[in-house]
Formats: sequence, structure tokens, C-alpha cells
Amino acid sequence: MSETRPLDPEARRVRDRIAEVCRDFPAIRALLTAHGDLAPLDALLDALREQADPARPLERLDGAVREAEIARSPYKDTGAPSHHGPTVPAGWSELPVQGRRAEAVFLCPAGACSRSWLPAAHDTAPPVCSATGAPLRWERI
Repeated sequence: MSETRPLDPEARRVRDRIAEVCRDFPAIRALLTAHGDLAPLDALLDALREQADPARPLERLDGAVREAEIARSPYKDTGAPSHHGPTVPAGWSELPVQGRRAEAVFLCPAGACSRSWLPAAHDTAPPVCSATGAPLRWERI
């Protein structure tokens, strides 16, 4: 059963940031491997796998990514943020429109992020979560 209560703004921000991390997981891992420390990423993944509060590990990861981006950059830090906020859909109304009727959507197995995935007609299995390695959770629309 899904959670239908509205999320407070901070919880929504954390879920949206985790969705960005999941979406950009390979790039974040590569950046931290080359120019930083993987410990903050591992701490976030551990929190997600254990279904613990991810807010503090997410803050640590955001700081580590900023430091790694500065280390990678030939320019000095200007203090400007490296991203401009969530770009991942945050709600049901923003699911991608398709030319066919969707009967199910796949969501984060831990309920920790706001990403969603609609299966194509030829898909036989849901993708796995890049954070936990678990199959995405099926939910009827």
C-alpha cells in the first residue's frame, strides 16, 4: 500500500534530492572516485538500504559532491550552487504522458525517492533501484 498523506516540504525536498542521486548515480560515483571520497555516497546507500532517515547522509553527500566538483574544476569556487533544484517529477500529475493506457507504475522500493517509471509494452521486468539493488515497487494506477 502506498503512502497517500501529503509530504511536508522538507520530506519532499529530501525525496526529490534522493531521486536526483539515483538518476545520476554513475556520474556521482565516478566524480567521487576521481576527485573525492566515496564514504558519503556509501553512507547514504546504507541509510536507504536500512530504511533509516537519509537527510543527514544526503547533506554529507551534497557537500562531498560540491567539494569534488571544485577539485575537478580548473576555476575557483564562486559560491554558486552546482544545480538549480530538483528536475525529477515530484508527483503523480507529472508522470510522463504516453500514447497507451498505463495500469501500473514502478516506484522506489524503499519509498525514499520520488522517481517513477512507467513500463513500456515490451518490458518484462522492472528495473532495479540504483541505491538498494532491489526491484522497483509495483503499484496500480
